[in-house]
Amino acid sequence: MSNERIKLLTFDLDDTLWEFAPVLERAEAVIYRWFEENIPAVAQQFTMKQLRDLRVQVARERPDLGHRVTELRKYSLRRAMVLAGVAESEIEAFTAAAFKVFLEARHQVQLFDAAESVLEQLQRDFTLAAITNGNFDINTIGFDRYFAFAINAERLARPKPHPEPFEEALRISGYAPHQCIHIGDDVENDVRGAQRMGFATIWMNSVGAEWPGGELPSKQIRHLQELPDAVREIAAQFR
Repeated sequence: MSNERIKLLTFDLDDTLWEFAPVLERAEAVIYRWFEENIPAVAQQFTMKQLRDLRVQVARERPDLGHRVTELRKYSLRRAMVLAGVAESEIEAFTAAAFKVFLEARHQVQLFDAAESVLEQLQRDFTLAAITNGNFDINTIGFDRYFAFAINAERLARPKPHPEPFEEALRISGYAPHQCIHIGDDVENDVRGAQRMGFATIWMNSVGAEWPGGELPSKQIRHLQELPDAVREIAAQFR
């Protein structure tokens, strides 16, 4: 029956469609150069690593900002400026300018091989959507041409693996859990979170890690080129 078929594919973004670590490192280097040029007192007070450590410290102090990554980074930027002796009257404007620079660099991603061709192929037969715990905007790199919608968890009360982001995807799409496949790299946030919602799952295991135990994903892939076949194998069970 048509209402039993797979209809919706939801994608994690970071480390599923591109490698995240180089993106973050480059963005943090860009913002550090911005400090050197615009607020040298911050660059004199902190190394790039110390700014990163400060952000980790702030995250420990403010667990309420744990998944609100935009507010967490802005809070960390403000803290750095205060500690560097920046005038209070200038901090908000500097924070907005610095974060804009960071966010632009954060969106300069290098897609995994075949990412766009795979999305284009899957889009012909399925509705595609993104579910991210990060602050990535799919419109910025034109991915709205593939994804019908995107769910950014920092706009919700709870991030993956909590059911809320997955429930939001069901609410927007109108599909039932058994009509959905979630694709992601993180065992807890993506695979187990989606499993608890009744989604089929595809684990993007690009590093060749061992499965840590517990319920297996529906499928496991190493490269995005394998994704269409994995989706078709799952979908065939409902035909």
